[in-house]
Amino acid sequence: MQAYSIDFRQKVVSAYENGLETIIEVAERFEVSPSFIKKMLARKRSTGDLKPIGHRGGQKKRLSDEHRKWLLKTITG
Repeated sequence: MQAYSIDFRQKVVSAYENGLETIIEVAERFEVSPSFIKKMLARKRSTGDLKPIGHRGGQKKRLSDEHRKWLLKTITG
């Protein structure tokens, strides 16, 4: 899934910060979830930035390379 552009993120945050709409109203207008807006507001407060975080790597390997080789050898005979 593609991350929202920084321009779009700024528009969403600015719409809420103008004080004319609630988070729910802004979410409906831009077709995003209220939690997305809350996360963007928190990120702006903590880092001053709205850039996407990016991929964080997923789960770590549960088997070492040595154990993988042993298992493959055992299964295939």
